[in-house]
Amino acid sequence: MMIKKEDTSVKPRINQRHEAIKALVFGFLTVFAGFGTEALAGSWTEGPELNGKRQYHTATLLADGTVLLAGGGDDHGPMATTDRFNPATNAWSSAGSLSVARTAHAAARLGNGRVLVTGGWNGSHPLDSVEFFDSSTNAWTPAPNLASARNNHTASALPDGRVLVIGGVGGVTGPPPGVEIYDPNRNAWTAGAAMATTRAAHTATLLPSGKVLVVGGFAGSLYPANCELYDPATNTWAPAGQLSTARYGHTATLLQNGKVLVAGGGRYESSFSGLRFKYFASAELYDPATNRWSSAGSFRGERFYHSASLLPSGRVLISGGEGFSDQLSAAEIYDPQSNAWYSEPSLWSPRMNHTATLLDSGMVLVAGGKNRAGYQASSELYSEWGASRWSLAGNMTAARSSHTLTLLQNGKVLAVGGWFGQATSTAELYDPATKTWVSAAAPSFSYREATASALATGKVLSVGGLGAELYDPGANTWATVGSFGTRRHSHTATVLPDGKVLVVGGTDFDAELRSASLFDPGTQSWSSAGDLGSARAGHTATLLPNGKVLVAGGASGTTSLSSVELYDPSTNTWSPGAGLLHARFSHIAALLPDGRVLVAGGYRADGTGTEYLASSELYDSATNTWSEGASLVAARSGAREARLPNGEILVYGGSAANDRLSST
Repeated sequence: MMIKKEDTSVKPRINQRHEAIKALVFGFLTVFAGFGTEALAGSWTEGPELNGKRQYHTATLLADGTVLLAGGGDDHGPMATTDRFNPATNAWSSAGSLSVARTAHAAARLGNGRVLVTGGWNGSHPLDSVEFFDSSTNAWTPAPNLASARNNHTASALPDGRVLVIGGVGGVTGPPPGVEIYDPNRNAWTAGAAMATTRAAHTATLLPSGKVLVVGGFAGSLYPANCELYDPATNTWAPAGQLSTARYGHTATLLQNGKVLVAGGGRYESSFSGLRFKYFASAELYDPATNRWSSAGSFRGERFYHSASLLPSGRVLISGGEGFSDQLSAAEIYDPQSNAWYSEPSLWSPRMNHTATLLDSGMVLVAGGKNRAGYQASSELYSEWGASRWSLAGNMTAARSSHTLTLLQNGKVLAVGGWFGQATSTAELYDPATKTWVSAAAPSFSYREATASALATGKVLSVGGLGAELYDPGANTWATVGSFGTRRHSHTATVLPDGKVLVVGGTDFDAELRSASLFDPGTQSWSSAGDLGSARAGHTATLLPNGKVLVAGGASGTTSLSSVELYDPSTNTWSPGAGLLHARFSHIAALLPDGRVLVAGGYRADGTGTEYLASSELYDSATNTWSEGASLVAARSGAREARLPNGEILVYGGSAANDRLSST
């Protein structure tokens, strides 16, 4: 039998340290800007249409980063069609057809990359059939049948490669479906130990311990509050506490701290007028360490058959679902650190019974579902960083500009030198935990437009002006480290894979430099790294995936450069690279996830005039070629960039004409 609420029900879908954001404080500002967790707000963009409307389908992230949608239902009933989303092309394509139309089934990705689809509902009865999807051939093949036909069950891929199938709704006659385990090595199913309470429309969450937490659901007309924990190593079940509110149609999300967030859902309750359905906004947290549940607050509105996605930040995105009066477009964020909920921008289309899949890029793909207008073929993409905001992070102990900021291994940030009427020789430390600045030991030299390189030892190498020094965070001390041949500023410093630091170009206050030097942290000594083909300052230096360093642009005298040079650490030599499409200096350069280098913004100066630049270009090291990129929203020079966890590049600050920029 197929369980219904309005029409067809389906189980809910269960779906790092961030790199520090560099900053430049311009002029005499004394505020260091950083992201405040509670202030972050993501954004939704419309995705491409599916090849067909569907709800109650499954969505599986494949090994190649594409997403497989299988089965589901539309106006005509259960479906055998599939869709495959390619994030690289932002397009859907067919992934063949299931041998049997099915909805309210379950899917699990195996260790070999194949997807195992089990059970479901074919429009008249539950299914015992099982199929494999091979992503390399885009083809479906039969797999051994389940012992018990079922729908609204769960399928969990275990660490040892097996798949655990639990519960569900079976036929009108016979006992409720129990537990079955698929072994890919034997290509066979075996019975698992029986649960204390057989259930359907529950959630099953794989814990870091390898155990599986089963929560909620329904058992006939009952809604079990008791939760259970399955141990694959011993094939046994154990109690896992009690929910404060029994529910189904909820979500269960494993958090980065190992706890499990159970949110929303609903159940039927008796009233004077008979049975009525009650929606829940409450959320609960399960702690495996104590085997206990605690409150996790509440949504701003009740929701049922929504989706939940763990984001790269560790927060949880809740989207869509059904509320008391209609399907929802509202989205919310749960922050485990504050145990609080925050509103997010809404979906473009309200929907329930959709899927939400975290992509390798960190974005979330929402697809299909149903709302008042009918079944949905639309998709949407959520970016956690789409509309980020800045929050104050405390005043520095001294006003400064053109200084350096370095993330230390202890999580603090070291600010060194800069300019405040003259070059400064002070340093200070920022503690993100307390959002406060304190003075650090002062270096021996004054630094302006210098470089600071974090070494594998945890120390920081500051280079510029009249010398070079090492800062030891543990001892809060500075030590001078030899001479690199000449004074310089507006140079670059790049930490190489072997731990050495390559210092390139710059100016000695009289003219631009061609020289390059290598610092060896092991011997704390300097050696020559040869000479550039062109003297330059205000250039960029980017470490490529092949280990070489790309030096691009800069200025020599009063002229901006388009020339590019490549440093090879294995031979300690320089060679010319393909020139930039646009001469520039004081620009930004960032390595993209695909290995290309983005160069953007900057300043042009030549015999025809001067100009702040908004243009960008992309370097492909495989072909040694540049191609035009999209333009910045605002032309800027002297900006800073940071690569976000989802691979996007944040460009912020800088100047244009006579104004400092606050835009990003």
